[in-house]
Amino acid sequence: MKGKIRAIWAATFICAVCFLLPAVRVRAAFPVDMEKKPVWAYPITFEEINYYRDEKLTKPEGSISGNGLKLVAVRASERGLYGTFEDGNKKKKAWFDQADFIYDMDYEHEYATVRAPMLIYTDESFDQVRDEIRKYSGVIAVSNVGENRQVIYEKKDHYGIGWMTEGSFSDTLIYDGREKQALRDGVYQFQAGYLDSKKGGLEDQSWLDKYPAFKWKLIHAYGDLYEIYDPETETFLTTDMDKKGARPVWRTESGERAGLFRIERGVGAFTIESLIARNYLTSDQVGNLSFELDGTTFKCHWRIRALKKIQPNKDPFVITQYDPDWCATPYGGG
Repeated sequence: MKGKIRAIWAATFICAVCFLLPAVRVRAAFPVDMEKKPVWAYPITFEEINYYRDEKLTKPEGSISGNGLKLVAVRASERGLYGTFEDGNKKKKAWFDQADFIYDMDYEHEYATVRAPMLIYTDESFDQVRDEIRKYSGVIAVSNVGENRQVIYEKKDHYGIGWMTEGSFSDTLIYDGREKQALRDGVYQFQAGYLDSKKGGLEDQSWLDKYPAFKWKLIHAYGDLYEIYDPETETFLTTDMDKKGARPVWRTESGERAGLFRIERGVGAFTIESLIARNYLTSDQVGNLSFELDGTTFKCHWRIRALKKIQPNKDPFVITQYDPDWCATPYGGG
């Protein structure tokens, strides 16, 4: 799924979508769009828990009682969870161990869509309701006690973590949680200056001729995030941050977060957003790259075209699955 866990279940009609895609990398249970839509996480213990300065949890910074703690998490690493929390009257940002919020870290995640409104509880005792999710909401089961499930669930402006009863979870549609890539891995021609419109583009695209075309390779990381590689110079596009702001820099290694860019499809073009700068990549008419805060301008609208067939006809790898974005009409019960 692209950045979200929400799905629509069709009561009498299920669509099968064939992707000519290789298997893609699916990150851990936490949603890939949590930087824009945070996860509200609550510890599973009332005891004192540690928080850290680094995502590998090697540099302790302090500790806090788990009783009443709410972490507004915007980032997840392999074992860490990063976000904002209140310590007395102070707001702090730090990394926490996911094991302080997830009951069973070894549980094999399950992705599901609820078929009816469901109650979400604070813990596995089911004494207190935390939330209610509406019909067709998506959930990720991250732990279990018996047949009851601890889940990450979706609300309008955030995600939450809570518990579903055995009966509630049995009334869900399970799917594999596979992410859909906006663009396949491969070499593309990139050209800024696309004049977008509600119909996908204006008839006159003469502005495109004023901007140079680049040949870059896209390498999918997870969700809607990619690495951008220049085959000619054998370098990766990265974001350099300093007091003056953000600027694009080509380096021999992509790094971790500095080399990730969010590519989103518009009506007729794409935007390329730096993950760490939250600014949009653009080019001038000479070919100098820079970032802009406003991604709605035509200078930040990129026309991206494959230079050759990404998937040859010989022995294609076909995956058939239900795609909620393509099959979004609830038949029979909606």
